[in-house]
Amino acid sequence: MLQEAEIHSDHVQFSTLSPILIENKQGEPVHPHQIEYVQEFGYYAALRIRELAGREPYRPITIQPLNMKRVVIKETNSTFRQLNTAQKQLHFTAYRGQFMLKGHTSFPSNMRPDA
Repeated sequence: MLQEAEIHSDHVQFSTLSPILIENKQGEPVHPHQIEYVQEFGYYAALRIRELAGREPYRPITIQPLNMKRVVIKETNSTFRQLNTAQKQLHFTAYRGQFMLKGHTSFPSNMRPDA
């Protein structure tokens, strides 16, 4: 693991190392240019902050897709193959590329609001 970087701006541009899969409440993949994508991403971001930091986000985290491309991921495992003999693989629609995140900046460790 790399050391966490200090972020001093309320928006930062990233490139994915792995495809990002965002699904709606019905379990359907959401395209990055749908409004629902931003809402669902915010939900998952807040959920992870609650799980990892035990608190609510200081500000909502939003994603702005910049150059995202569709990727179909094919996966399988022994349990799935035993349950479903007709279909040998699971297919997931995900996206990779560049995006911007907007939210609360990080603080130096001695100036964090929860310290």
